[in-house]
Amino acid sequence: MTPAEQQEILQGLMGLAEADEFYSGEALGGRPCEAYSDPMRFEQERQRIMMRRPFAAAHSSELERPGSFRTVEMLGTPVLLVRDDGGELKAFRNACRHRGMRLVGEESGCARRFTCPYHAWTYDQSGAFVTGPHFEKGFAALDPTDLSLHELSCSERWGFVWVNLDPKEKASPLASL
Repeated sequence: MTPAEQQEILQGLMGLAEADEFYSGEALGGRPCEAYSDPMRFEQERQRIMMRRPFAAAHSSELERPGSFRTVEMLGTPVLLVRDDGGELKAFRNACRHRGMRLVGEESGCARRFTCPYHAWTYDQSGAFVTGPHFEKGFAALDPTDLSLHELSCSERWGFVWVNLDPKEKASPLASL
């Protein structure tokens, strides 16, 4: 929007205020209702805007102790937040790398390892694959170091845990200012 357009809108609004009238015309930006309820538009906004911005996923007090974890849902994505034994905060997609099963079903707790309820693949607090039943025989072609959980960018600021679902973006709320 150009400065001239902004000035025209402001003058129109000031005129309404002076006349003690409510704005009800289409000229200043009326939009059809479909613009706010269209699923395709929502998905575009979700991908272009929301997925690229950090969200406050939890309060820091929910992950105070080493080993504490919390699961949250962010824009349809299951997320696992973990404070490791060194006190560092991590965020992962809450999905096992084997078949994509939700890794942790509990809302919160304390754990050193996370075991998938489907085929018992196990991960540590850093998201690294630890073991799986019959892994050596059934998955000999796979390199265990390539099976870590998908890590998401996260940071801790102002008493909140911030997570960004886009792996290319930073989770710092300051990065989006």
